[in-house]
Amino acid sequence: MYYFCTYFDSNYISQGLTLFHSLVEHSDKDFKFYVLCLDEKTFNILKNYKNKSLIAINLNEVEEEYSELYQAKSNRNKIEYYFTLSPVFPLFLLKKFNISTIASIDSDLMFFSSPSPIFDEMDSYSIYITEHKFRDNFRSHEISGKYNVQCQIFRNDHWGIKCLTRWKDQCIEWCYDRHEKEKFADQKYLDEWPEIYKDHIMVSENIGVGVAPWNIEGEDIVLEDGKFYINNKPLIFYHFHGLKIFNRFFSKTGLSGFHATLNKPIRLIYINYIKEIFRHETFNEKKEIRPGKYGKLRLIMSGIKDKDLILHLN
Repeated sequence: MYYFCTYFDSNYISQGLTLFHSLVEHSDKDFKFYVLCLDEKTFNILKNYKNKSLIAINLNEVEEEYSELYQAKSNRNKIEYYFTLSPVFPLFLLKKFNISTIASIDSDLMFFSSPSPIFDEMDSYSIYITEHKFRDNFRSHEISGKYNVQCQIFRNDHWGIKCLTRWKDQCIEWCYDRHEKEKFADQKYLDEWPEIYKDHIMVSENIGVGVAPWNIEGEDIVLEDGKFYINNKPLIFYHFHGLKIFNRFFSKTGLSGFHATLNKPIRLIYINYIKEIFRHETFNEKKEIRPGKYGKLRLIMSGIKDKDLILHLN
């Protein structure tokens, strides 16, 4: 049995369900998918979801268990509070349900093949994390963290609980959407983990894990017999960070922000994801919870200029 968790609000229900159904399609083991519902609308939609593998958890339940969250909630904005929850929810699940491991994953991922290689790579380690793998000309982005808070696995043992508890305490004390004294949101804290946890942590070396706009340029992406491969290895999951879906027909990938080329196989990765997004009737254009630099028109104009717009007609 695999155990996954994520969190999202009503603006991301379609993304979260797309992630869930990609696991339904590709997981070769039974799994539980715990969702921390960040508003009542999300909880009401998911609490009676037709698939028993999806388990909705109300945010109030977690806040009651960790009452220190109320103070944190009062001194940061919404996205900063969401970041604060990154270590809290997996810790809550390990303790409440006494499960063996928990894989905490971002809601804007989609699996394209079995997640089993992730757990195989983790092996007997207590902690599993993934690098951004920024291209050389974007190494400066590591100011926000060498590792990406997109897929962390924690074992329910001494080291897994110790890591999560420490991370939870750090995030409750300081978790803001800015760079300050070697800190950034929930993410920069991970930089020190390999040194602290040494023989108890696995940093993924699987090229199919955590493929994203910041590391896809120059890689050999192919679609063969209905399956995507990267450098002849299965694409396990893709992180659709920066994707802007304007409507059912028109999207901006955000690839140009990392000088990545929107070639045919990469375009097909995005088309597959967007089609899945619109399979779910709960889709709505996301409200901006993290202040952006540009309005929709300016985003479209930049997409035309940078050639990272996608037209999807069916």
